[in-house]
Amino acid sequence: MSQKKATIQDYIKNKVKPVFDQLIARIVIEKPEDVYSWSINWLQKQQSGVQVQQLVHHDLSEEEEDEEEVVLEIKQQQKQQTRTAVSAEVYGEYNKKEDFKPRFIQKSEGQIERIKKRILNSFMFQALDEKDLNIVLGAMDEKKFQVGDVVIKQGDDGNELYVIDEGRLECYKKFTGLEEEKLLKTYIPGESFGELALLYNAPRAATIKAIEEVTTFALDRETFNNIVKFSAIKKREQMEEILSKIELLQSMDNYERVQLCDVLREEKHKAGETIITEGEIGDRIYLIIEGELEAYWKGQSEKVYDYKPGDYFGELALLKNTPRQATVIAKTDVVLLYCDFNSFRRLMGPLEEVLKRNVERYEKYLQNKYQLMIQMDINHKKLYKYPTLSAKQKFLLTKLISQQDQQSALSIIKDLIGQNEKQLRGLYTAISWLDKNYRDLFFQNTLPKMAQYSLDILELSPKKHLLISEGHIEFTRKEIYQFLSLAFFGLLEKQNDQFPNTYNLTYILQMEAEKAKCYLYYFIIANSELENEIVQLERINFNMNYHIHQFFPNPQANFLEDVKLWSNCEKSLQIIDFVDQKIEEQQNSILVDFANKYVGGGVLKSGCVQEEILFTIMPENIIAVLFCKVLEFNEVVIVKNTIRYCDYDGYGNTFRFVYRQPKNLNQNILAMDAQNYKNNPVKQYQQNEIIRELNKAFIGFSLSQFAKEEEFLQPISTGKWGCGVFQGNTQLKTIIQLIAFSASRKYENQQRRMIFSTFKDKQLQFIKRDVDNIIGKYKTVGKLFQQLMKITTKQGVFDFLLDKK
Repeated sequence: MSQKKATIQDYIKNKVKPVFDQLIARIVIEKPEDVYSWSINWLQKQQSGVQVQQLVHHDLSEEEEDEEEVVLEIKQQQKQQTRTAVSAEVYGEYNKKEDFKPRFIQKSEGQIERIKKRILNSFMFQALDEKDLNIVLGAMDEKKFQVGDVVIKQGDDGNELYVIDEGRLECYKKFTGLEEEKLLKTYIPGESFGELALLYNAPRAATIKAIEEVTTFALDRETFNNIVKFSAIKKREQMEEILSKIELLQSMDNYERVQLCDVLREEKHKAGETIITEGEIGDRIYLIIEGELEAYWKGQSEKVYDYKPGDYFGELALLKNTPRQATVIAKTDVVLLYCDFNSFRRLMGPLEEVLKRNVERYEKYLQNKYQLMIQMDINHKKLYKYPTLSAKQKFLLTKLISQQDQQSALSIIKDLIGQNEKQLRGLYTAISWLDKNYRDLFFQNTLPKMAQYSLDILELSPKKHLLISEGHIEFTRKEIYQFLSLAFFGLLEKQNDQFPNTYNLTYILQMEAEKAKCYLYYFIIANSELENEIVQLERINFNMNYHIHQFFPNPQANFLEDVKLWSNCEKSLQIIDFVDQKIEEQQNSILVDFANKYVGGGVLKSGCVQEEILFTIMPENIIAVLFCKVLEFNEVVIVKNTIRYCDYDGYGNTFRFVYRQPKNLNQNILAMDAQNYKNNPVKQYQQNEIIRELNKAFIGFSLSQFAKEEEFLQPISTGKWGCGVFQGNTQLKTIIQLIAFSASRKYENQQRRMIFSTFKDKQLQFIKRDVDNIIGKYKTVGKLFQQLMKITTKQGVFDFLLDKK
């Protein structure tokens, strides 16, 4: 008898109750006068063909299909039926928890903390009060899977949802008309799957397999339905109410707001915290639930907007397909809801269409909210300041345009620069060194061209923005030639205090004969057929969405300075190719410039080490000196498509110009500045100093979020970065660059190459041996980083890492 009773109870629970749950919820929503007739009609409609199917968009990218189940859709009548639990509180009274006895599985305190940490990152569990949270923690069952195990299978009934604690799984889906399953995404620790089958009483929408040893926490259907489901729905209704009060989203219908609520996530910020930063690439729209925020342009120099509860921000990054237009900072403690753009598009179509349904309201919104921002944008963009020539200077340049003999031309140059022959000994030495053919070319063709180009660019004064924040500016080779011609004649002006004090070639023409030879050679042989080619300057700074979320799966921090971020990085360490060559000899590579924080360093003065040499043999790089403000701790600059015009011997005081036909075209120069430890070499072993150098190298090696695949896969040609006059430790800087480069791959199997130039270092074979041994010992970025954080000055870096006594 007891067995028969159990069978009946099971039948009621699994077959009858789900139908009546939906029926009662619909009755509460619709409130029909004739409940009997309405119920019969509703049940007949269910029987006649309302089926749960998957909404399949074959043109979606894999990134847009970023959940275990592709979004569920109920055909035709879904708009009415998906709201089975709109009135969760009323329904909860009918389906009382007193009749529910949750399962309880004994766990250690460590297990409970691990589960709690994982599930509180999920929207579904954030709505639980402390009592219900403890019930869920007790009901969670730790389950382990081996490589190849199928955790859930497409089409099967779903009885559990899973939260991943350790290991990775892959999600496959079989689409109608396709023979093979399609890989949709890879799940990593912290993510969950399986909940939609429980929410919608639907079969599993995909198959999920373990590709590593996996540990999960599983929650049963009964606990989910009685504890989690309705708390989540209640919170969703609160969110829906908030959405309905946002003016520009009032054109959305109830169904669309329900869909949006399902993908909203909550986060809290303290007063003073930055939510979004101007220049970042945004992928979230934010809704303000509690508190006030302020929007600023260019740091916090000027406030442009105040936000209050019911407002939202961040949508311009999608609407205009541009980086963030302002920095938004919490004025008080705030509670926000956010939704990523991919989820928004996938569920409801482009955000633009929702906003534009009411054209009048949309246009009013753009006009009122952004008119001030547009004006501020114009005011804050700093334009390059061209010199204003005196009548005498214009006259002298005009005289140079007509061919002059050597003596007359030099006399004009002296008048322009304001120096006598003795003071321009660098120029005179360089000219006397030129053979007769080059000397004739210089005075008969090159100087007139330089004078004409100088007048032309000043007459046109093309608007060029200084590169003071993230972004890029472009120049033709002709424009760079024009700027350098002005610099040769000593006519350029300083921009502001954030730019170098030296911006003309005057010092070089006075004191640096070997450098002067390089510039004369450039002016003479620059190919006019290449004048329309583009050289690009790009400034890159830290971007959380790119540098954190692109490169660190399931990050535990939002800042590169966080030790946990690096300690938990499981990317494998990459082999370094060590070569006994100069960095600039590598073909089709990104050449690392061991930069000064003022890009170019002493290139226009007496400096003549790695950066200055690189800029001297590739004079087009000087455009970065003229247009890039001083680098911040989280910024790098890339000069793209420059040409190497000459060769050289020596270093520092022994530097000498060497003839060479221009080659190594299309070189990209990555300028990243190292810390100067000349006055305190021991300081570089401090944790914060190591992290600073690591982050700088990582931001550099990661390039820009806009970099094309072929550019990203170019080898990085580097070497003893910051180890010359800045006295960085070679072994320490080698390990820092190893960690940064290994972390800068976008996915584990991405084929990138780092070439490390030791250049005449007799210890090359031993450096390679020790680095290979370190890679073999630590294997991952996180493990090597953790050990590096324990470094002291008592022994060599390699010896410390390899436990050599």
